[in-house]
Amino acid sequence: PVLSDEETACEEHFVKTTTRDSEGRFVVSLPLKSPVTKLGESFKEASKRFLSLESKLSKRPVFKRMHVDFMREYAQLGHMEKVKTAKDELCYYMPHKGVLREESITTKLRVVFDGSAPTSSGFSLNHLQIAGPTIQQDLLSILLRFRQHKYVVAADIAKMYRQVLLEPEQRCLQRVLWRENPEDELEVWELKTVTYGTTSASFLVIRCIFQLAEENSVNQPELAQLSNPISTLTTY
Repeated sequence: PVLSDEETACEEHFVKTTTRDSEGRFVVSLPLKSPVTKLGESFKEASKRFLSLESKLSKRPVFKRMHVDFMREYAQLGHMEKVKTAKDELCYYMPHKGVLREESITTKLRVVFDGSAPTSSGFSLNHLQIAGPTIQQDLLSILLRFRQHKYVVAADIAKMYRQVLLEPEQRCLQRVLWRENPEDELEVWELKTVTYGTTSASFLVIRCIFQLAEENSVNQPELAQLSNPISTLTTY
């Protein structure tokens, strides 16, 4: 497919800025089309929405327990870290809420972060980002290919978005407010990984999968197909 100028810029940004850490994890940079200086103040609105969330959780103890467990795991896995000194630097505070997923076998509640919450300037974090091109095949093609084989294998990448790290310099753009109990001091945390719900998240994560396939195609030629978004894959 022909990419637009913006999509081309997003791809070039990925190639130029993506690295690996000492453990081999991808470290990406948010593709921004506008400077972060366009962001206004966001702490007050995030604080207001958190207090509203806290009030609702106090009336639903089971729901609160699931929310607390989710955030605890987020921290224990190293996917977010507490900000010791929240300086008055240019940053973005994302409101969050819990969403129940009754059909889920593993996680009944997932906390979603709102990257579209406007700041005092009217701009949000999502306003500044490039969405990036859709590089995965469409669902219809996948389903048709699925039906061509007698046997298929389905696999799931656990917490896929959180397997990709965000470069440290941009983590201040993914700040959240949190505390387990109203009696505690309100804490500032930074999300260290790609965050579901932000504009460029899907592109960044899927592009990392394609990059992984490309890098390993020498030893495993069948993986080379994954690096071509219009190829006919034997997997889906």
